[in-house]
Amino acid sequence: MDIGASGGASNTVYARDAGEGSVKCTVSDENDPDNRDEVSWDVSVTKSEKPVTVKLDKTKLTLGAGESASLTVSASGGSGNYEYKWSCGDTDIITLEGSGASIRIEAASDVKGGSSTARVSVSATDTDTNTESRAVYCTVTVKGLETSFDVSGSAAAGTPYAMSAMAANISKAFSQRFGRSISDSASVRFDAPGGAAGTLRLKSGDAAGAGSEYTFAQFKAMSFYANKRGTFSTGYSVTDGEDVMPGTITFVCSAKDGTDCTYDPQVTVTMGVKYHGTGISNAISKKWKRPFRGITIS
Repeated sequence: MDIGASGGASNTVYARDAGEGSVKCTVSDENDPDNRDEVSWDVSVTKSEKPVTVKLDKTKLTLGAGESASLTVSASGGSGNYEYKWSCGDTDIITLEGSGASIRIEAASDVKGGSSTARVSVSATDTDTNTESRAVYCTVTVKGLETSFDVSGSAAAGTPYAMSAMAANISKAFSQRFGRSISDSASVRFDAPGGAAGTLRLKSGDAAGAGSEYTFAQFKAMSFYANKRGTFSTGYSVTDGEDVMPGTITFVCSAKDGTDCTYDPQVTVTMGVKYHGTGISNAISKKWKRPFRGITIS
């Protein structure tokens, strides 16, 4: 701020007094102190603040049923005094515990299968200026009590496909669903165990019948016999005491040439998710490309 003076003697004296919100300047003649003038300015000072921004320590999080994890937010800008607002759109899948800059996320303990996704959001408000940041998000995936079912095993050329691998995966799913092993005496029923593409057969070679009851031990000893190119699919249900678990068995048979067949077996286990009211089918597939000789493909 520059100040100029005129009149009086050549020697002038400047006196500045800066108070809260104002500045006053007094100019006087050195040879005549009574010859003076003064001017004042009101000064408004506005403090420039950086906008409030927030950042999460995790933007993606995967939890199993019943598991928990912490989530922490950091804020910058503004006055440095913050309040945090957390929210979640699906509290049936996860719940939020705590407040402030760090919370705990708890996954539902009775999710039975598949996976569900919820989004947690958080923003910060500068308590001095009442300005709020943009919200940031963390995507939380809650996996049910399922594993990755890879149907394993092998079938030599010219031989049927043994059902033991599929039975092992169904047994694993049953154990995870009900917390116990399935017994060999459990009953198994099929909707349509025979079709144009192929047939499920017992160890004796007899075709399995629709609606007929078999033990789980018999199911483990069954084999699939391919007939022709196409898709074979049958629903099934396994009942052991009061526990029932349905699902689907599928074989896709495709011709490589006139005598070869390629299997693409799948087993689907319906385990269900309580909160969504519908069953979630976990389709598990793995492809084999091995010749199935001795069968004419039409």
